[in-house]
Amino acid sequence: MRDRQDDPLQLGGRLLNGRYLVQAKLGEGGMGLVYRALQVGLHRPCALKLLRPELGLSAHADELVRRFRREARLGCHLQHEGLVQVFDLDQMPDGTLYYVMELLGGRSAGDLLARLGPLPWPEAAELARQAALALAALHAARLVHRDLKPENLQVLDDGRVKVLDLGVAHVSAVLTSGPDDLTDMRTRTGQWLGTPAYMAPEQLEDARRVGPRTDIYALGLVLYELCTGTQPFRGRRLEEILQLKFLKRPLPPLRQLCREAPAALEALVASSVGPLADRPSSMTEVAAALGRLLPEEPAALQRRLAARVCLANQMPPVCSPASTPVDHRPRPWLFRATFAMGMLLLGVGLAVLSARGRQPERPLPAPRPRPASRPVETAAVLQSAAPSPPARPRPPAARALRPAMGRLRISVRPFADVFIDGVPRPQGAQHTYLLPAGQHRVRAINPLLGQDETRTVWVPVEGEAEVVIDWGTP
Repeated sequence: MRDRQDDPLQLGGRLLNGRYLVQAKLGEGGMGLVYRALQVGLHRPCALKLLRPELGLSAHADELVRRFRREARLGCHLQHEGLVQVFDLDQMPDGTLYYVMELLGGRSAGDLLARLGPLPWPEAAELARQAALALAALHAARLVHRDLKPENLQVLDDGRVKVLDLGVAHVSAVLTSGPDDLTDMRTRTGQWLGTPAYMAPEQLEDARRVGPRTDIYALGLVLYELCTGTQPFRGRRLEEILQLKFLKRPLPPLRQLCREAPAALEALVASSVGPLADRPSSMTEVAAALGRLLPEEPAALQRRLAARVCLANQMPPVCSPASTPVDHRPRPWLFRATFAMGMLLLGVGLAVLSARGRQPERPLPAPRPRPASRPVETAAVLQSAAPSPPARPRPPAARALRPAMGRLRISVRPFADVFIDGVPRPQGAQHTYLLPAGQHRVRAINPLLGQDETRTVWVPVEGEAEVVIDWGTP
């Protein structure tokens, strides 16, 4: 939650239309600002999303208003536990549109990645499975999300997952209701809507060719990022993204970066981000495949996701996986600056060379006279009287540079978040880590059980140590 001075509209404490008391700003996006509010008549907490006032002055103001209205109506008509529910649409006295939706707690999957790093593969698979079920309901209404990314997947405080931001969803056929019906919102030729790092190649070619398999591609990239903490296309410029995707270079294998993941999960991710014809046919098929891979019941994994959200609330961000905006503009100043720097260095080099050429040659110093050599007999006596010490053997360079290592096996039951020397580590029921030999501090935290235990363990050279923490059945 941000401070009031970060609120450009200064709505904190205002009563909108006599029904909604605005409390604080929660966040903002490309199209709107989100506020926490209270529905006065029912005393119900809710969230308000307002269309940015400056968008009303843009050249595409009418289209943005229609898209904002459509997003509100989609949230009202689509009833699914994995989608955000919208229950009102209105405008402020100055004409600014807003709609009212359920207030969500928790954190986005992108925020969990930033604060805790990659998730254990069972939790990542459960998160993707819930998202796939929500997207399957979206596809059943002939809608395609088109902007799926970790920041649009919200993990609630109880471990459930919600799919956010239907503002750029592609509509093929839904309910009609007059001149401003939902089917009027078609994608224009040459207009890109979405985040290029997660867009499928066919979506980059023509935004009107999208279908359910377009969302399957994006979900495959999200699952890959949740397991490994990396996304090959994130943070790159648009030209690099187009080159990598149209050349159809495969991603590094999932198990190369997440060794604990099963081969079946690696195959599912590879097929999801592969060519269009090789992807799964529907989100229902993806959800079923993920469900078969889960090593635990979904309810148990949801509790682990809830514990992870609780832990993320107590930790500052350690990295920033947020999508970097793609700069579509050329950078002529960079070329000019590089050229000027090169010419400057060349001029300095030529000046140094010319200065050296103008200096007079200095005469060489006269050789110093050598002292008279001792007689051979005296040298032989001295050599025999004081023999030189034997040369000390030099250790091999490879052995001197290689640190002494050992293995540490950690078993925690039923589950916990594990930190080794203050650094979060992936942890399932049992995990083995390769660490420098010596003393290490192991900390296990289970927010749901209220357990927090710290152990000090010595890892032997070329040996193995073990830490077992058993808190019983939760």
